Amino acid sequence: MKRTYFLILLTFLSPILMAACIQGGRSLRQQEALEIAWAALKPNTLSQNRDYWEIHEARIVYGKDVVADFSAIQRMNCPGPMLPENKPIKISTEYWYIKVVPHPEVVRNEEETGSNKKITIVPEPNIQEAYFLIDVYNGGIVARRLVCKPSQ
Repeated sequence: MKRTYFLILLTFLSPILMAACIQGGRSLRQQEALEIAWAALKPNTLSQNRDYWEIHEARIVYGKDVVADFSAIQRMNCPGPMLPENKPIKISTEYWYIKVVPHPEVVRNEEETGSNKKITIVPEPNIQEAYFLIDVYNGGIVARRLVCKPSQ
């Protein structure tokens, strides 16, 4: 009799437990990975303005394909706070690989004069490229690298 109750209970609980496991292992969507990358990059930007940046690459990769990209120096001559140390990259694990670059220049109206005269600015003069490797399941940043212009 106990076995029958157990089998009935298992029959009803199996779909619920499977759904919970599948949901728990859900991978990040691209937009979520981009939000994480921007939150990590923002403190190092001069503008603090996401509109001044464009996504150059956003794709899922295996660690073995990008480990060399993150083995170089993380940051050199870059503004902002020091970056946390990169974590080990597992070669057979999938990650979101995000590369963002600043817009080369932005044209906007002169604000102070109220005229329609356009001015060109370079919103991020120091950082040339920023790379992020993000865990596809927990959203943690595994590795990052900023490429900045050499100081004059």
